[in-house]
Amino acid sequence: MEAARQLQTRTSAAAKAARPEATCVENSATLETTALQEQADNSPVVQRLQTMQQVANTLPSRNSEAIIQRVVSVGGVNQDNADTTWARISADPLVTAMNAADQTKAQKYLSDWVSASATSKNPLATSQNRQYNNDDGLIRALVGEVGSEANLATEGTLATSTKSSANITGHLTTFMTKLTTFHNAQGAPYKTAASAKKGRYNYYYSTLWESVWGGGKSLGQAMANQPTDLDGKITLVADYALKMRHNVRDVVGVWNVQMTAGQNAARKCGWNPNEAANWTQTARAGNVPLNAGPSATTAQILTLAATVGATGAENEALAWAIFAFFNKSLALNKSGTHRFHEVMDVAANYGVPYVPLAYPAAAP
Repeated sequence: MEAARQLQTRTSAAAKAARPEATCVENSATLETTALQEQADNSPVVQRLQTMQQVANTLPSRNSEAIIQRVVSVGGVNQDNADTTWARISADPLVTAMNAADQTKAQKYLSDWVSASATSKNPLATSQNRQYNNDDGLIRALVGEVGSEANLATEGTLATSTKSSANITGHLTTFMTKLTTFHNAQGAPYKTAASAKKGRYNYYYSTLWESVWGGGKSLGQAMANQPTDLDGKITLVADYALKMRHNVRDVVGVWNVQMTAGQNAARKCGWNPNEAANWTQTARAGNVPLNAGPSATTAQILTLAATVGATGAENEALAWAIFAFFNKSLALNKSGTHRFHEVMDVAANYGVPYVPLAYPAAAP
């Protein structure tokens, strides 16, 4: 290990410098140097570094992905065999109305959901399961997945442009200044609470060592040493909103989350949207991708934004940033990430510009 080697080199050099060249016996000097090296090897600092290196050799890199196996259930029964499930649902009118190529795609999606391991860009990620009340819900989800493929590609392009948007980054930075001012103005009990709380997304603003050894940065630590990248900023804001909302409410007297009855109804089915809800069926008819239902995280972020006096442009930047994070960084294809409509339809409750079921030409 480099740290241990450098420490050993310094101790060896010190021993040689202290030895009178004309009178010192070589064997005595060698024994002295060896003793110092052994002392260094046994020091708590070096032992800690060596242990850290051993652990590091077993860890995924920051660019690794977690393999997370989701479970698909229908009416509370796990679907363990995609072929058996497909045989049961393939004669449904919604399925037979698709052409042969699209039916093949739907069957492939089902196989992926049931049998294939999804991946997440967080190597510490866990799965988020698909739960359907009945076969009709599963069928509608499969048909919707096929019908939204082209729009999903559009969302990927928008997310990529969001990550490189100087406009969004700039407004996100000015919002972080406001949040920091609010946080720093609070008393010791509030800051103690922040220092004791860790959020679900803290992997994205913690080092890998902090994530594995200490569960990631606390909110207090992250506010004192803030991330500089878009993912780090928006996930810190999200965790702050989710974990500190009761503390913020106690300070300002209000925490007004704005989600419609239709949006709430679409969330009543585990991690995926409720296919029986009008909100979901309207979105399916528009061929927009759905995955995790209307985003309550977006609502919490924008409630926090309203509390600290965010501008309209900052609200827009927050919504687009969390969409880009969900689309490009949180997880890949089947691991439960929110899609564009699931974020922006909620953000519209807070005045963020959004034409329902439509896509702008580019990120703002």
